[in-house]
Amino acid sequence: MKNDLIVSCLKVPLGIFIEALAAFALTRLEIRHKTGTFIFFLIGMMLPMQTALVPINVIYSKLGLLNSYFGLFYVYVGFGISFGILILRGFFNGVPRELDEAAYIDGCNKWQLFYKIIFPVAKPAVATLIITDFLSTWNEYLLASVIINDNMKKTVPVGIMTFVGEHGTDYGYLCAGVLISVIPVLIVYLIFQRHFVEGMAGAVKA
Repeated sequence: MKNDLIVSCLKVPLGIFIEALAAFALTRLEIRHKTGTFIFFLIGMMLPMQTALVPINVIYSKLGLLNSYFGLFYVYVGFGISFGILILRGFFNGVPRELDEAAYIDGCNKWQLFYKIIFPVAKPAVATLIITDFLSTWNEYLLASVIINDNMKKTVPVGIMTFVGEHGTDYGYLCAGVLISVIPVLIVYLIFQRHFVEGMAGAVKA
């Protein structure tokens, strides 16, 4: 659980920050080919995780990132960024442009507009992403089982599967492990659940 908490607490806030910056650029800045760039990000959602296992393993072996927290962190951010941009872009599009004009009149630059105006307004969407991101990161098994082989660095899903053997399963430890592993996810959901529905509703206004 300590290993999973380290990875989740690194990935979730930094991943959401990167996704928010990208969504802000796609909705508020004058950049070329906005639609094409957005579609490029969405292509990442169409890539099955299984197709990337061998390339990731080869690259990580050369870079020495196997059996490391940062190895999991990098790949989790990469696979999660498409969904985060989709949610935040839809929510940012629903924020009135009059707020931008009022902020510029008050002397805000683009960076101040982002972190003082747009990002605070998007709390429901951010809360939604915190719940979904934490849940998916905490429960991810496939990538963690390939990247992490060290028993001292295994995450919760990989650790729980050690109770399932070739010739038998220790159902007592397995059920206890599953029950305990639900507690952090439940705590995160209870903290942010009141913003969850509002965030998902705002995200579809693309």
